[in-house]
Amino acid sequence: MKYLVDNMFNGLAKELTKSDIECETAIHAIWKDDDSAQPGRWDAQIFRFLLEKKFTFIPRASSSEDYTIITADKDLNRYCCEFGIKCMLIPESNSLTKSEYAALAAELVGRLERKT
Repeated sequence: MKYLVDNMFNGLAKELTKSDIECETAIHAIWKDDDSAQPGRWDAQIFRFLLEKKFTFIPRASSSEDYTIITADKDLNRYCCEFGIKCMLIPESNSLTKSEYAALAAELVGRLERKT
């Protein structure tokens, strides 16, 4: 299982990776860079990426990959649920203090380690 985090949780990807949980930012997975301020990057493109990984629309050599997106975006969560894409909805990080964010990251690492 691979995990993606949306732009709100870029720091979380580092924490999960430190705990040997395969995780990367959606920006890096799709555009192969870390420039979240680049214009023209929308949640719809993240959703399309997830759809293309889950379902094979165009025949390709490799098999479909299974991702779980970690997000605070309720609309993205609804879209993913509608199409059977795994999604973890967690509180928006902007309202969290540094210590609350660290606690959230630790809790999430613990939950994901138990699943793997």
